[in-house]
Amino acid sequence: MVLPVDGRPDRDRRRVATHEAGHAVAATLLGDGRLVSTSITPTHASNGGTALVHRDEALLTRDEIEVGIVMLLAGRAAEMVVLKESTAAAGGVGDLATTSDLAQATSRLTAVHASYGLGQGLRYRGDALRSASVREDREIGQLVEADLRRLMVRAERFLAGKVDAIRAVADALLERGFLDAAEVERIVAAAGAGGGSPN
Repeated sequence: MVLPVDGRPDRDRRRVATHEAGHAVAATLLGDGRLVSTSITPTHASNGGTALVHRDEALLTRDEIEVGIVMLLAGRAAEMVVLKESTAAAGGVGDLATTSDLAQATSRLTAVHASYGLGQGLRYRGDALRSASVREDREIGQLVEADLRRLMVRAERFLAGKVDAIRAVADALLERGFLDAAEVERIVAAAGAGGGSPN
C-alpha cells in the first residue's frame, strides 16, 4: 500500500499514533469486537482511525457495553497515560464531532439509561440517538457524565500497565502508517502486554 505524504509535524503524528495505538491495544486485549486495522493516515474525515467489527449491541449486557466504551475512551486514555495530556480529538472538531469517540461513548451510555433498560430504571424514555429531549434530559445527563468519568478512569488504569505495548504500536504506526490486526497482535504480544479486565 502506498500512503500519501504526511505533512503534519512529528509531534502531531506521534500524538495521533499514541491515540490510535490506545484503541488498538485495548481492542486487542479486551476483545470488544474484532480489530480490523489501525491507521494514522489523515483523511478528509479524520486524523487516523481504528477499524473494528462490533457485535450486535442488542445482544450485549451492560458490562459488555461498558467494555466497549472503555475501548472508545482508550485513545484519550493512552494520550493521558503516555503523553500526560489529551487533545480535543477524542471529542471531535467540526464535522467529526458527531462520530467522535466521546460522541459514541455518550450515545451508548445515553441509550443504556434511556432506551435499553440497563440503567437505574426500566422506563423507556425514547431513542437516545434521535430524541433531543432524551439527549438534553438533566437526570440522564448526570448519570451519563458519572459513567463516562468512571469508565475513563478504568481505561487509564487498564492502559497504565500497557505503556510498552502502546509505544510499540505507535512506533510501528509512525513507521508504516497502517497496521492490520495480525500486526497489532504480534506487536502487543512481543511487548509482553497480557489481557486482563478493565475493572
